Amino acid sequence: MHNKQNLFFPSLILIVQNVSIFFFDIFHAIMSIQFICLVLYGIYMPFCFDKVNINRKIVYWTAYVGIVAFNYLIGGDANFILSFIVCNFSMLLMLRIHNLAKVEYSIIKLCTFVHLCASLAVYFLPQGIIDTIFLPLLGNNFTSNYSWRVISSNNPGLTTQPGVNAFYLALFVFVCITEFFEGGKKKLLYIALLFVSMLMILTTAKRSALILTVIVPILFYTKFLKGRTVQTMKKLSTTKIACGFVFIALCFIYYVSTHPEFLMNLMEKEETLSSARDISNGRYNLWDIAYQGFLSSPLYGIGLKNIYNQTGFDVHNTYIQILAETGIMGFSAFIFSLACVYKQSVYNVKKYIRICTDSKDIKAISLGFMIFLFLIIYGFVGNTFIDYLPFMLFSISVFMINLKRY
Repeated sequence: MHNKQNLFFPSLILIVQNVSIFFFDIFHAIMSIQFICLVLYGIYMPFCFDKVNINRKIVYWTAYVGIVAFNYLIGGDANFILSFIVCNFSMLLMLRIHNLAKVEYSIIKLCTFVHLCASLAVYFLPQGIIDTIFLPLLGNNFTSNYSWRVISSNNPGLTTQPGVNAFYLALFVFVCITEFFEGGKKKLLYIALLFVSMLMILTTAKRSALILTVIVPILFYTKFLKGRTVQTMKKLSTTKIACGFVFIALCFIYYVSTHPEFLMNLMEKEETLSSARDISNGRYNLWDIAYQGFLSSPLYGIGLKNIYNQTGFDVHNTYIQILAETGIMGFSAFIFSLACVYKQSVYNVKKYIRICTDSKDIKAISLGFMIFLFLIIYGFVGNTFIDYLPFMLFSISVFMINLKRY
């Protein structure tokens, strides 16, 4: 018989971790907070009643962590490398704490809802009110937020970039979908919140986030939860749900058609890119820089974050950037380690959802895997494993999927 662990202390640590992840534009010392949390997890570990053996496929990920540490010797950015190591060790420690994923699900649900509210406030409230609220919260980051809101007319919400805001809103879309299938009686509410979130993503003018919020849930629920999804739908009042979907969809279409500014930013962006004959929005040039860097040092790479230090931009393709900055050696370890984590995560999803009767557990696993899948796909056009926010969320998603449960 298992001795249940007291989750109060690790839950507090997890809350602090997430505050630094979801509100890092307000709390600037993001990696200092992550390091403090790692130390606190280490202090808590001796008080764990159960010894939990982490699956070796997850441990394989540490092979890539070792490559990242070695990269410092060839010019990799020390701050990034230290941050990466801290987040991954936190993940490995969190995997030893039973049932913590339920807490993480609730935290993500709350934090992303706050960002939805902030996005709605930016869109509907007068600029003066938003300035009054955001200035003391954002401090030095207020100027960037103001520039996006007022000058560029893109919605950054409570962040400094519309892309980050779109990222958080996409996570809330996943929460709404999870609540629809695994929640209680508030299914129509979460359908409505889903459509509102999609509207707010439109105001950020971020194409990839908008597309992936549609693709990722379809991939997840058709591949892994098809049988369970069918059973859930059978239990619902099909007529009421269908009518609710149709009504909210019609409201969505009506609102977008009567408020062309929702689509205007996307259309203007497409026109700008088309006139510049670069639909990649500058990515082709960055990919070429990365490719030239790879040719200059194909075995070990040119050092993590060196392309950013040279150009001021990451490559916007995490796989090309890892190849260029860690070489064939690092890229091979990365792909192998990621494949191992993916394989183990798929196994856990299929295993636990088949035998689990706790809806909170299923919610945590489902949300974790959708975040995991989102980050892997987004890596082809974004900076998943090479930027602070995405790789912190990656470690969170892995522990949500693979955490041992009572």
